[in-house]
Amino acid sequence: MQQKKIVENIMAYALKKGADQCEVFWTRSVSATTQMRQGEISDDNGASRWGYSVRVIKDRVPGFSYGTLIDRDMLRRSVDDALLSCAFAEEDKDYHFTPPGAAYPMVRVKQPERINFGQKKEILGLLEEGAKSEKHIAKVERVALSEHSAATCILNSLGLDLCRENAYVSASAMVVAKDGSDEQTGGFFKAANSYFDLDYRHIGAHAAADGCAKLGAAAIATGELPVIFHPEAVLDLISLILPSFMGDHVLKGMSVLKGKLNQAIASSKLSLIDDALMKEGVLKLPFDDEGVPCRENRLIDRGKLGMFLYNNKYGARAKTKSTGNGFSGSHKGLPAVGTVGYYLEKGDTPFPRLIQGTERGLWVKDLMGLHMADTVTGDFSLGAGGNLIEKGELTTGVRGIMIVGNIFDLLKDVEAVGTDFTVYGDVGAPSLKIKSLKISGK
Repeated sequence: MQQKKIVENIMAYALKKGADQCEVFWTRSVSATTQMRQGEISDDNGASRWGYSVRVIKDRVPGFSYGTLIDRDMLRRSVDDALLSCAFAEEDKDYHFTPPGAAYPMVRVKQPERINFGQKKEILGLLEEGAKSEKHIAKVERVALSEHSAATCILNSLGLDLCRENAYVSASAMVVAKDGSDEQTGGFFKAANSYFDLDYRHIGAHAAADGCAKLGAAAIATGELPVIFHPEAVLDLISLILPSFMGDHVLKGMSVLKGKLNQAIASSKLSLIDDALMKEGVLKLPFDDEGVPCRENRLIDRGKLGMFLYNNKYGARAKTKSTGNGFSGSHKGLPAVGTVGYYLEKGDTPFPRLIQGTERGLWVKDLMGLHMADTVTGDFSLGAGGNLIEKGELTTGVRGIMIVGNIFDLLKDVEAVGTDFTVYGDVGAPSLKIKSLKISGK
């Protein structure tokens, strides 16, 4: 309450100094990690971070500044700096703040249980136990348990007054697998809103299996093969096309999807949804960093381009409204068009049937070099690792190859979508089977 009073006084100060409108955004995050490295346990006891930004509009010109300590003097200096920045910025009639009065989704925040150091130590032991479950594990590099919480508030001179909270826990394991001279690393991570929603032995065992699966892997011959992508690899591929759905990219001519609304851009088996309220996700945000209600946005609806995403500024520029996708990432920047949660809907083909129906193909779990892909055209040439599929079974490990293609063409060539929908934090996907892809190998 004291902080809110300070912020209200600062907004009044900004208006008195010449701002037409003022908005203050502030956030506080707390994280703590307990980890074990080679039998040694350490506890960082938590780190708390504060940050705020002051946003102003003066004569249709936006101004901005930020800081880390919410007190009257610091905020006043930030207001002065924000107003000063207006002198070096251009008029932007589309930049605006969110007024009050919108209906916001109800979000019930589940705070993780409070557990003591002894219980954390026991959990680390379960993680390590699972991580040692494979015979080729030479070393458990690290197991860790983390707690995360954050609170975000937005107040503006139009009367908007919002706060949201979120909290979750996560567990992870990293291992080294060895067979003769071949040494590989493996890892796995899982997040949930409760300590009791995580299977710690399974997390450790998953990391062990990941490392061991890479042992003895080798390149295969160059050619074209059907490819089945693991959910993790599917999400990596989806990340390449997300910029094409951002309204700012569309308006700037940086999206190949411009002008294709309601047209088929993928297999009719696919639906891609942006949803900061995803049921299975660990974060559920009732509003974005501009105070606009979050909602479900169907980007691809049964293969057809359903919509683009906007924040306040680019929604106005496109003669429409924000879709609740104004996110800043931190207090040090203005909200841009973005997404915090998305998923590809699950299909109707169990994973065993995806494999059994493939005479010879490639199962891909790991993708490398994503940063080198062209997110405008969708062209990619990515390093890949996984297993060969022979007569309906996973066989030899594969690595040291490249898969080459275009992500939009790939999505049109989806033959089947798995039922194995898997969530990683706030994103989710099932396996996908692609008719064929070019493989560059030995």
